[in-house]
Amino acid sequence: MKLVVITQSQKSDTEILAIIQMFEAGLETLHVRKNRFSTKELDDYIKEIPAHFHNRIIIHSHHKLALKYDLKGFHFTSTHLKHNIKLWWNTKMTYLRKPHLVKSISYKRIAELHQEQKVKTDYCFLGTMLHNISGELYSGFIQKQ
Repeated sequence: MKLVVITQSQKSDTEILAIIQMFEAGLETLHVRKNRFSTKELDDYIKEIPAHFHNRIIIHSHHKLALKYDLKGFHFTSTHLKHNIKLWWNTKMTYLRKPHLVKSISYKRIAELHQEQKVKTDYCFLGTMLHNISGELYSGFIQKQ
C-alpha cells in the first residue's frame, strides 16, 4: 500500500513546510486540492515547493501547470467531466505532450466504477464508505453474504 496525501482546499501558514517535511520523509504522492486558487496562485504555491519534489505532485485544477512543471500528474474533478469538448481537447493535448503523467479521478459511489469512463486514468479515489453521523453504509457499498 502507498500513502497518498491530499491537501485541504485552503492554504495554511505552515502547509508548505509540512509538505516539504513529508517529502523529505519519503512521501511519494501529494494531491494538491486547491480548487479555489487562480492559476497564478497555484503557480506560486508550486514554486514554494523545491523543484526536486515537483515530480511527486498531482494537481486538481489548472492542469496546464502540469505541462509547465515536472509534475507527477493531474486529477479529474467533476467540473472537468462536465465540460466534455473542452475536457477532450485538453486531455488529448496533455497526453500528447506528456503521456507519462499520472491521471486520477474520484467517485462518490461504487456503481460509478462500472459505468463507461469519460477519461482514461491510472487510479481512482472512492468517497466516504460510511455516513459520518449514523455509521450506515453510504457509497453504495454492498457487503458479500
